[in-house]
Amino acid sequence: MGSAVGVPLLYDIDAHARILVALPLLIVAELVVHRRRREVVGQFVSLGLVRDAVRERFDAAIISAMRLRDSVFAELLLIAVVYGVGILVVWRHYGALGTPTWYATPDDGALRPQLAGWWYLLVSLSLFQFVLLRWYFRLFVWARFLWDVSRMDVAYAPMHSDCTGGIGFLSRTGYAFAPLLLAQSVLLAGTIANRIFFDGVALPEFKLLCSRLSWPFSRRCSRHCWYSLCRFRVRDVPGCASIVTFRNATSTSSR
Repeated sequence: MGSAVGVPLLYDIDAHARILVALPLLIVAELVVHRRRREVVGQFVSLGLVRDAVRERFDAAIISAMRLRDSVFAELLLIAVVYGVGILVVWRHYGALGTPTWYATPDDGALRPQLAGWWYLLVSLSLFQFVLLRWYFRLFVWARFLWDVSRMDVAYAPMHSDCTGGIGFLSRTGYAFAPLLLAQSVLLAGTIANRIFFDGVALPEFKLLCSRLSWPFSRRCSRHCWYSLCRFRVRDVPGCASIVTFRNATSTSSR
């Protein structure tokens, strides 16, 4: 098979990175993130942030998030997006190589899949894209839940040492998403490696792509997003505005 095609299966770095490394990481992340988020949600109650007056709204937000996360319609929509956009558009124009491979052969601008290529496209690659898209959807569900909580009358602690009214524990949630970040990095590395080794693309051509994809996962961006959410309501609590102002003035003078 190696003499019949330019890129045999054994040398396809992108396929191995997606299916053998990134996909198991995404599956492992299911358990890690689920445990961490359950602990975080429980801390809202155990730390006394959710009072009895808003407990009903808080429970309703949890139920709404779980219902949206487990929505059959949402998953069917993701499957439609995978086959209609992910395979036919995104992968065909940006993921597939321009040289003959074990899964397809270019012919006048079109791809002619091999027998093994049909299985790869319709089963393996589609499964990977579905799991990845479902993760993006669950990140949206988590952000929506936090937004609902930020609009409640939460019992913030103005004098708390975390300088965010007692909800600084939210910033540590990002560590649970490490397997997801690693899977995304493996996917990007495999795609770039295939382009360099088999399409002759130079590494500097990926600088803009890497910078755009790495910024949302950077520590600076994550801290900015978390603390912006934390301070959204903390500033409205009596006493917190002066504390935040004092903290900002202190940090500015120290510079």
